[in-house]
Amino acid sequence: LPRHTMTAASLAMFTLNVTIPLTHSMPLVIVLFSASGFSTALFWPRMMGWLAQDMEGHELGRKITRFNICWSAGVILGPLLSGWLSEKDPALPLWTGSSLFLATALMMIGASLALPGVRRDKHTPHRAVSRPAGKDRSTPLRYPGWIGVFVTYVTVGVMMVIFPIFAREELALGKEMIGLLILLRSLTMTLGFIVLGKLTFWHFRAYPMVLSHIALAALMAFMVSARAPLALAIILGLIGLPMALNYSSSIFHGVSGCSDRAGRMAIHESIIAGGWTIGPLAGGLLYEEYSMAAVYWSCAALAVAGAFVQVAISLGCRGRTGS
Repeated sequence: LPRHTMTAASLAMFTLNVTIPLTHSMPLVIVLFSASGFSTALFWPRMMGWLAQDMEGHELGRKITRFNICWSAGVILGPLLSGWLSEKDPALPLWTGSSLFLATALMMIGASLALPGVRRDKHTPHRAVSRPAGKDRSTPLRYPGWIGVFVTYVTVGVMMVIFPIFAREELALGKEMIGLLILLRSLTMTLGFIVLGKLTFWHFRAYPMVLSHIALAALMAFMVSARAPLALAIILGLIGLPMALNYSSSIFHGVSGCSDRAGRMAIHESIIAGGWTIGPLAGGLLYEEYSMAAVYWSCAALAVAGAFVQVAISLGCRGRTGS
């Protein structure tokens, strides 16, 4: 059951992360962090599949929006809290994060014991997959959605890892300013989630995803010549909007009509992890060998290529989706 897997994963993350400040061996730290990442993979897709079970259409869109607002609020508050805590003691962010993992496990246990709706829930991905094949009405628009979230997280990886280095080394921006710029992107992405939750124009349509790629490519092209903090703030803020649409589209079209929703969420999260890994690696190599302009132009080219692939796929499945 998802609640059991999520509880076990939370306890594992607590145990692993609370051990990290106690060890002085770098190889052991790497092992502990890797195991913590594996535990996160046990928690996240199961939670997302459980969250979206038996929901379709506008109701599914609203539930995804509330979920997106919650995790993006964590993305906003986490760095702020960890920065403040690390000034007092470098180990405090790990202790605090470990405490939150433990609190999550205790909340899951309490909900499983005290809430009848949770206690009686018997939904498992295995039962969902065992339904007759005819019950699965997945939309092929999940493929443009997955392309979109991959391109998005390649760009996110660049902006979260490579851009701060560039901003410090070549733009001479302070840590506080860089943090505010990155925070602004997270805030506008959260705003995008809120707006998308109230609208349905992007449901079962490919053109919003394609247009978001074109917008992302244009914004990355503008980043090439952006130097002033105000210009960077405007561009980074706007980048959060196509990111919100692509993330939401990947989840919505990935699980809509699908019986194995936890499996689809595992695909969604794996694609995000791939983009997040490739973005900093490829971006770092381009930055070292050429320039940050080469990194920006590469991200823009990837977004344009993604848009072309999305158009090709959506044309091929137009008869099935009506998009």
